[in-house]
Amino acid sequence: GGGGGKDVGNQLQISLTPKSKADGAKLATALGKMRKTDPHFSYTVVAKSGVIVVNGSGELHLQTICDKAKIDSGAECVAGPVLSPSVTHAAPPPHHTTLQR
Repeated sequence: GGGGGKDVGNQLQISLTPKSKADGAKLATALGKMRKTDPHFSYTVVAKSGVIVVNGSGELHLQTICDKAKIDSGAECVAGPVLSPSVTHAAPPPHHTTLQR
């Protein structure tokens, strides 16, 4: 038998999208160092997109981690919600109109 997904308490996730690959590497390094002092969070680098998914114990905790990672690394990144790969975007793609002269 196989149970469903394990409940990991009230863990929240946030995604950090680096502006470049170099920024992603800097962020991962900064997060790695932070893990030594704050073991209560974890992070995963999504190889395909370069997005870093951070798991924390609360919204404020995640915000603090992201802010500190940005400052420590000096990297440019955008924090946002984690989008599940199985979920398709609810919003339709922007409608492109071509003007004909």
